[in-house]
Amino acid sequence: MKKHNALKIVAAYAVLSLIWLAISNKVLGFLSNDMEGILILDQYRGYFYVAMSITLLYFAINDMEIKHINKITTLKSKNTVLKQEMDSLRMKLDFNDHANRRLEGYANTDELTRVYNRRKGLELIREQMSQVSALKKSMLIAFIDIDNLKMINDKFGHIEGDILLTSLAKILKDSLARRDIICRYGGDEFLVVLPGACMNDMQGIKARLEAAISKHNTHSSKSYAINISMGFSEYNIKNCKHLEELIQEADDEMYISKRAKKLHYISNFR
Repeated sequence: MKKHNALKIVAAYAVLSLIWLAISNKVLGFLSNDMEGILILDQYRGYFYVAMSITLLYFAINDMEIKHINKITTLKSKNTVLKQEMDSLRMKLDFNDHANRRLEGYANTDELTRVYNRRKGLELIREQMSQVSALKKSMLIAFIDIDNLKMINDKFGHIEGDILLTSLAKILKDSLARRDIICRYGGDEFLVVLPGACMNDMQGIKARLEAAISKHNTHSSKSYAINISMGFSEYNIKNCKHLEELIQEADDEMYISKRAKKLHYISNFR
C-alpha cells in the first residue's frame, strides 16, 4: 500500500513538472522580447522545482519513518510474544521441578509414617558414615522396635496399628534434631542416626525419647500405650564396622532390652 502511494506521488510530481514546463515554455514564447520577464519566470520555475523536490523528499523520509516505526512495532510485538512464551516455559519448568521434587519425596519417604523409607534411610546413613570418618567424629545408631504391635493389631485392628506407627514417627521427629536421620526399617522397626553423638550420650537420648512417649501416653485416650525397646551402636574411627554390622549390634542390644521387659511383663494395654 505504501509503495503504491510513493508511486502516485512520483507520478504526480512528473505530471506537474511536465505541465509547469509546458506552461513556462508557452509563457517564454510570449516573453521572448522581455528579458526581465524571462528571468523572473525562470526564477519561479526554479522555486517550483525546489518546492517539488522538497515535497518529494518529505514524503520519501516520511515513508522511511513509517517503515522504521512499523519495524519497531513488529519487533516489540515479537518481543512481547517471546516474553510470554518464556514466561509460559518458566512456569512449566517450575511446575515440572515441583512435580519432580514431589515424586522424589514419594520415592524416598515411607507412605504411612512420612519418615525416610529403608532404601533412602540406609543411603543417608552411609553418607553420614563417610562424613564422620572424614571429620574423625562419631555417631550413634538407635534400633527401635515397637513392643506388642501385633497384639494391638489383633485386638484393635490394623488401622489402630497404623495410628500407633504414625504417632511414634511424630514423637521421634519432635524429640530429635533436624540433622538426625529417622527411617522406617521394617514393619514395627525404626532406625535413628544421631551424628556427633557417642555412647556417653546414649542414656540422655534414651531418657528424652522415653519421656516424650510417656507424655504422649498420658494425654492419649487410646486403650493402649506406646512402648518401645531400644538398642544402640556407635560408629567412630576406632569402630569402623560395616553398616550391616552396626545395625545388627544395635538390634542385639534392643532384643536384650525387650527380653528384660518380658520378664517383668510390661503391658501395652491400659
